[in-house]
Amino acid sequence: MISSPRFLSPIALCVALLCLVLTGCASTPAPIVTTTPSSSPSASTSTASWQGAPTPTPTPIATSSPSTHLQAPQSPDATTTSNHPVAPIPQSSEPKTIQPLQGLRVVLDPGHNGGNFSHTKDIAKQVPDGRGGTKNCNTTGTATSSGYRESTFNWEVSQRVKTYLEQRGAVVSLTRTSDDGVGPCVNERGAAGNGADVLVSIHANGSDNPNVRGWFILHSSAPLNHNQDNPSRLLAGHIAETLKNQGFPTNPSGPFSPRSDIATINHSGAPVVMLELLEMKNPDEAALAQSPAGQERYATAIADGIEHWAGDPRRNE
Repeated sequence: MISSPRFLSPIALCVALLCLVLTGCASTPAPIVTTTPSSSPSASTSTASWQGAPTPTPTPIATSSPSTHLQAPQSPDATTTSNHPVAPIPQSSEPKTIQPLQGLRVVLDPGHNGGNFSHTKDIAKQVPDGRGGTKNCNTTGTATSSGYRESTFNWEVSQRVKTYLEQRGAVVSLTRTSDDGVGPCVNERGAAGNGADVLVSIHANGSDNPNVRGWFILHSSAPLNHNQDNPSRLLAGHIAETLKNQGFPTNPSGPFSPRSDIATINHSGAPVVMLELLEMKNPDEAALAQSPAGQERYATAIADGIEHWAGDPRRNE
């Protein structure tokens, strides 16, 4: 042991200093930080109490207040929904830094057509339903008690959605170019989505009971391709959320109706949903359907829903 610095030889001094340096560098190294991925939002099992919803539904955004809809009987078509839950929508307070719609190829399908009423033989011809059977080429659609046609409502809303999406950078096409033509057939409408990023078919419902009101969304069951599966159910969830945020009530048979008999859906290779936005026989919703302000509200909800879906990274999963 060295008892005093004055007896320390130059060699010993160097050794001592070297020991001090090595001792100071021998502290425990900083750990390597790794991130463990959290469970996927799409695996969420939260079950918000939406009217008639038998499956997990979109998670309300932070600014939304909980809905208080009365429970209604399920539609027969909704019984298989538990096998194909709609993915929840993630909450986000971060401002968007990109335009998710920029360059997105959207096909809008305004259901039916104004000329179908006078060409019933043409629209009755049989076309492939996409699952090995056949269906009528098209139908007339429904109308309000005063005669305002569903095809006109679908056309007006689709025109507004097209404008809103194009203003945000999307590339939009429609399956028909006017409201006085015939067709096209349902298989052609579905095939119009092939090569696009998304297909949204816009309709209104015609329940005989004038007290029924509200929207619901149809999607494929069972999916015939990958895009009809989770990407389509995620699209349904986002549009459901924006319709709800616009204050539109959910139909007793909704919000989601999984279907295998909708040829427009069956023939699409793109993510696809069919929207039944309101009940044409309900007096209040009939007035809303004919109102430019009402058409604007529906169009805003649809455009917002498509934009939210486009910005959701899970749509590519």
